[in-house]
Amino acid sequence: QSLPNKVFEYLAGGLAIGALRGFTLQLQVDHMFDKVRLPRARGSFLVALGLVAAVLLEIGGSFAGPAGLPFRTIAPEIAAACAGMLTGRAMAIAMRWRDDS
Repeated sequence: QSLPNKVFEYLAGGLAIGALRGFTLQLQVDHMFDKVRLPRARGSFLVALGLVAAVLLEIGGSFAGPAGLPFRTIAPEIAAACAGMLTGRAMAIAMRWRDDS
């Protein structure tokens, strides 16, 4: 299987997981200031750290040359899954927020 196909699979999986998480999160909608508060939503911070780690793996693997190739092959999948999770969660929260207002 080629790399772009695998990346799209990880992206689709991340979108599904993120959307599921976004639909199951508890929302506190502040109608006066038009804001949404997400209590105990620490998971997104960890996913964002995973995305940063994937970028650092890619950069470090490119600096290492041929020895860093194993790191460079897994970094796109990690980045796609993390980006998909963050995007899916944000889209689900936006859809729920508009339904509540």
